[in-house]
Amino acid sequence: MITDNQNFIRELGLRQIMAAIARKSIGIRKFTIPDFNFEAEDYHELTDWQNWEKTEPPLTMGISDEVLKQMVVDGVLLKCLISKTTHVILNQWNSALN
Repeated sequence: MITDNQNFIRELGLRQIMAAIARKSIGIRKFTIPDFNFEAEDYHELTDWQNWEKTEPPLTMGISDEVLKQMVVDGVLLKCLISKTTHVILNQWNSALN
């Protein structure tokens, strides 16, 4: 959602992440598959976000709140996440080879 082309969907995704950050759970997170709304007209309507336990996406954990907000507003988050993910994958690949 935070990499969507539509500004209001990016902002909705940001609000979900900020709510998850405010909750900051301790310990291991239990993943549960949310109920799906099969009558949704767009992907962001597939999940009832009000009744689902929110957890911060691992890829945004190293980004400060202020920087994350600005990146979502500017629409540049996808490039950063791709770069961060690629860097992690390359480091793991290099470690495995050595």
